[in-house]
Amino acid sequence: MKTAWNQVQTYRTDIPAVFRPNAVTVISDGTSAAMSSFSGGFEHYAPWRTIDGRDVISNKPALEVLLKGVFEPTRFLDLVQNFVLFSDEHSAHSGDRIKTISRSNLVQSRKFSEQLEEAINKYTNRSLTTAEIIAELVKLAKETHDQANRHEQLGLTEAESAFYDAIVQNESAVLDSATRSS
Repeated sequence: MKTAWNQVQTYRTDIPAVFRPNAVTVISDGTSAAMSSFSGGFEHYAPWRTIDGRDVISNKPALEVLLKGVFEPTRFLDLVQNFVLFSDEHSAHSGDRIKTISRSNLVQSRKFSEQLEEAINKYTNRSLTTAEIIAELVKLAKETHDQANRHEQLGLTEAESAFYDAIVQNESAVLDSATRSS
């Protein structure tokens, strides 16, 4: 797999324009496979372990699972819309903004941020006492801790769990997109 990643780095150097519209890069040795953004370091490439979003597939080649799982049209559209992020950093090679694929669960991060902001606003507006805000922060910390390893309990990678959380969060957009493509 490292050889495949090295080849992508050669392409980045020799023909960087090819990667400007690129959202996802897949590397493979023919059996194993992983994905990331083209600018990701080798350690940022991760496998995809499910085709249907529910069952972890271990009896098929990883390349087949990744291709069928990631590039299913509705799922891929959601991945591009909700998980491809642009950093404020710029590439030393091209000067373009660095593109990344989020490994963290953006839906859970937003949920936590919103809950934290709500608790702080209640405290600021004197709707919560000091003891109540501390209790609320402890509750948020426990929920965050419980969510941190949820993907393992489901047999998913963090990225897969985040992906499915995003689909649930944006169910109407996914259904609308599927209806339009029918």
